[in-house]
Amino acid sequence: MKKLFTSAFLLLVLVSAQAAQDTPEQIRSKATENTRQLAQKIGLNEQEYIRVKAYTLEKLIAAKEINEMYANDAEMRTKKLMAVEEEYQKNVVAVLSPKQSESFVALIKTN
Repeated sequence: MKKLFTSAFLLLVLVSAQAAQDTPEQIRSKATENTRQLAQKIGLNEQEYIRVKAYTLEKLIAAKEINEMYANDAEMRTKKLMAVEEEYQKNVVAVLSPKQSESFVALIKTN
């Protein structure tokens, strides 16, 4: 479980650091690309794709806001980013079938 959170955190930090500099159009494009990649890896149907894309967009926007708001407070920024990532993962898992959820969790563990 500790590895899962560490991996998720590192992934979130990398994504959020890039998202902090992006325009709204770039964030939407990044959400689309991330969701397409996930769809290919775990096999999302159209409805799942739409919901996951919305969650991905919310995550990227929240990460951008957190990085801007807490630019001078690394500890608080880290806590907030971890909370956003946990919420994102919870929302995505709720959309997926059990098999897709297993694949998603395995994918998170490898990142």
